[in-house]
Amino acid sequence: MSDSVQMMFDYLRDVLYTPRDAHLDIEKLDEDLQEFAKGLVYFGESIAEMQEFATSLSKGNLSCDIPSRANELAAPLKALHASLVHLTWQTQQVAKGDYQQKVDFMGEFSEAFNVMTKQLDERQKALLATISEEKEQVQRLENYAYRDGLTGLHNRLYGFRRLQDWVDAKKHFCLCFIDIDNLKFVNDTYGHPEGDRYIIQIAQFMQKFSEAALVCRLGGDEFMILAEECSYETTEKKIAKIRAKIKNQENLKYIRSISYGIVEADSSNTFTAGDLLSIADERMYEFKRAHKAERKLAIDNRETSIIT
Repeated sequence: MSDSVQMMFDYLRDVLYTPRDAHLDIEKLDEDLQEFAKGLVYFGESIAEMQEFATSLSKGNLSCDIPSRANELAAPLKALHASLVHLTWQTQQVAKGDYQQKVDFMGEFSEAFNVMTKQLDERQKALLATISEEKEQVQRLENYAYRDGLTGLHNRLYGFRRLQDWVDAKKHFCLCFIDIDNLKFVNDTYGHPEGDRYIIQIAQFMQKFSEAALVCRLGGDEFMILAEECSYETTEKKIAKIRAKIKNQENLKYIRSISYGIVEADSSNTFTAGDLLSIADERMYEFKRAHKAERKLAIDNRETSIIT
């Protein structure tokens, strides 16, 4: 074997085992082998470039240098690189919650990936259904805890908590304490089912005060309205208007009416929540006493009209 041939064999060995260190001095070869050696060197450089590219891919480095277009030996690796780049993007979309991603270009891996995304999608839907059901349960419990069963309004517990919150926050608001007139008379005369209908109708009128106001049934014949950023005068006008509409209903078996007391609080308020409620309660009784004759006359007139 000639020295030139031996040099080329040594070069090929180095290309296989240490491609980056492989070197062939073409000028030292026999002249008739130099042209062939140039092709051999190009082949060795392509092998070295492909091996370096493959090493980067095996380490998950997708930002590495890509072999030139002239390197046909690296074509399958370049196709793999493009697939991995796209797959990385799809995986990032899955991480963001897009479980509709599908892979159809990587054989058995595609099947595993698609099964994974399908299972994630199913689990997410099941989780959302569970969360929705739990929210509904929480809502039902809150309604049970904070809603009045007869009228559907917020109850005493919820109203007192909000009142305390507003007092603590030094908000400007009006508290209106309302009492249904003659509820005992209605219960005794027409029965408790009619009394319940009376309460429900008053609750419906109270809800017309304003969409922003908090209307609560404290129990029995007592209601409370909390109106934020509402002056005493405005509250008085609104509740008086509601009272007039309640009284002026026609073709009823009995006169319907309410009594009320109002107290205003703002950032300078020094009263406790209980104090404010007591003040409004006392003013309601003052109103009731002031209109006692009016209510008695209405009842007497109604009873007279029934007799005659």
